[in-house]
Amino acid sequence: MSAAYWAAVMEHLPGAAIVFDRFHIIKLVNEKLEDLRREMVREAVGPMKQTVKGIRYLLLMRRENVQEEKLPRLDDALKHNEPLFTAYLLKEALGLLWEQPSYNHMRSFLYEWCAWADFISRISACASACLLLGASRQYHPRMRLPRSAEFHSAVSQV
Repeated sequence: MSAAYWAAVMEHLPGAAIVFDRFHIIKLVNEKLEDLRREMVREAVGPMKQTVKGIRYLLLMRRENVQEEKLPRLDDALKHNEPLFTAYLLKEALGLLWEQPSYNHMRSFLYEWCAWADFISRISACASACLLLGASRQYHPRMRLPRSAEFHSAVSQV
């Protein structure tokens, strides 16, 4: 969530908790993935530039939703670009957050995902997504994921 949003909530609704739903979390991670892809396009030369340039929508879709005939194009681009491949794996792994059986499992999964993004990938786009998500209470003490009925409602909406 943006700094302006956090500031407005803290000022006008000091006791409110901010709930992160699936749409906004995935949107944030997709934005970071797109930023990384754009950076790769700017840095790429020759055939690599074309390989990375034309895969925006393939990257943003869940792998299970990519048409089978388009998978080789996506796989080829990911095979030749390690930072993009790692970020893509992180995005796909984050989708498992909503398959966790409880709030506590979701929270643990999110902490682990952020640790993976921060320590294993070293991709600034993914690390900044963790900071924006506020997975650590030291960043956003009022952040929370949906609980109980909210959790099941959020899962069923997707």
